[in-house]
Amino acid sequence: MTLEGEIGQLNLPVSSSFIAGERKTGEMSPLEQRIANGEVGGLFGMKGAKQIHQKQQIAVEKSSLHIPLLFGLYVIQGYETTFPIPLALSTSWNMELIEREARASATEASIDEINWAFSPMVDI
Repeated sequence: MTLEGEIGQLNLPVSSSFIAGERKTGEMSPLEQRIANGEVGGLFGMKGAKQIHQKQQIAVEKSSLHIPLLFGLYVIQGYETTFPIPLALSTSWNMELIEREARASATEASIDEINWAFSPMVDI
């Protein structure tokens, strides 16, 4: 692996599902081109299995290293289902409820191939 490839694996840009004017029909977007060049190791903030799968396919099939991307997302209050903030949940002292909420959030996120969830958090 070259130095550029190693640096690319450490790059975790924030991604948006929609950026106006980014793509022309049939062409790769600038982000997709960076993925194909091996300049991105993961994406933060992308949601949706179809879009995630598309970016993952570019990384695995078109980049020279064929290393899968890491997808991170903030799911502290849930993924599709919105839950109370962890500080509010903690005041319930109901550990079973808190665990069920965390499991539901993790299950929903993993269905869309999110493999790095920023949760739980500690409120002091």
